Amino acid sequence: MNGDHNKRTEINDNGRELQGKNEDGKTSRLEVDRRGNVHALDWNGITGHLRGNRIEWDNGTTWTRG
Repeated sequence: MNGDHNKRTEINDNGRELQGKNEDGKTSRLEVDRRGNVHALDWNGITGHLRGNRIEWDNGTTWTRG
């Protein structure tokens, strides 16, 4: 998260749904819309925007693919 390798985040696909895990270990179901926006349903509906290998979340954090 935000370029800090000690703050690991992840996205998992179990075949039925996507699940995100933030740097605190909290999970949320994720949905991706037709425009490529990611919606974290269990984190008050926060939205992330795909930018190359990153997700830029509306709360100012960035997840980068490792």
